[in-house]
Amino acid sequence: MMTANLQTKIDENQKKKADDLFKRLGTSTNEAIRIFIAKALEVGGFPFDLQIEEVPTEETLQAFREADEIALDINRQHYNASDKEKFFEDLRS
Repeated sequence: MMTANLQTKIDENQKKKADDLFKRLGTSTNEAIRIFIAKALEVGGFPFDLQIEEVPTEETLQAFREADEIALDINRQHYNASDKEKFFEDLRS
């Protein structure tokens, strides 16, 4: 098997923590990287779920507050699915 070098730069503190972690797991950071790549190739992607934490903007939070106010306003006309004709009639007026 031919080998190739892989070189990357990471934060020094992260490198030290990774070295300590993988040493406690009985391996090295280099071996952990090889394991990661092998698993990624096996599964055809990242070997773990990637998620983006959605943080609502102030505009979105304001829209939520307004929606709550509308929903709780007993003086406002409310519609349900059977009122669709009335809803569209009111929109046109």
